[in-house]
Amino acid sequence: MITTDPIGALAPQTAADAVGSAGPTLGQDEFLQMLIAQLENQDPLNPQDATEFTAQLAQFSSLEQLISIQDGIQGLTESQTRSQRLGAAGLIGRDVVAEASQIPVTADGPLVQPSFVLAGNASDTTVTLLDPNGVSVGSLDLGALAQGEHAFQWDGTDAAGNAVAPGVYSFVVRALAGDESVEVLPRIQGRVTGAVPSGTDPLLLVGDLAIPLSQVEEVTDATAASAQSGRPPEVAP
Repeated sequence: MITTDPIGALAPQTAADAVGSAGPTLGQDEFLQMLIAQLENQDPLNPQDATEFTAQLAQFSSLEQLISIQDGIQGLTESQTRSQRLGAAGLIGRDVVAEASQIPVTADGPLVQPSFVLAGNASDTTVTLLDPNGVSVGSLDLGALAQGEHAFQWDGTDAAGNAVAPGVYSFVVRALAGDESVEVLPRIQGRVTGAVPSGTDPLLLVGDLAIPLSQVEEVTDATAASAQSGRPPEVAP
């Protein structure tokens, strides 16, 4: 997953706030013209105080530095965005593992391998498949599972054994340790079919499913093996 360096995230905001809070500002040429006019028109018997004059120069210098920093940060941000977009396009045809619970389905069946990570041991685990409207189309009772990652298979059929209509489906995992819920992290693995530039977080396409690049955890060249021993169980009708 792409993370943002907390220091890097803070710097643009601080610089922008500092410049923004200064209110209307003068350019360098305007400031120098004003300074010359001030020196030409000052009272010879009561000249400009040197301390105040120095403070004005220091303030202007600081403001110039803040503007320069802001411009530099903006340039780095734009460069990073371009790099991310190019990186997203380079993932087309690769297999990615992402933190997601959606399953795109075509006429040929599901396009991704669903799995989930248990934060602890579970005495009872149930997977429920939902259609695009959130209606259950099937479920699977996995029973007791150990802490870690577990994959399961779904052939794209409903509880009656009929093939579901193409669309983006989802799954919900309910895991219990006695009466206590166990934290579950859903994951999917699929092949990238396209990329869409979208702000600072490009989208990877797996069929009709759009996955933000920031949710991608792994990139591989081959289908990952199941976390469970043997063939993972299929969703029961």
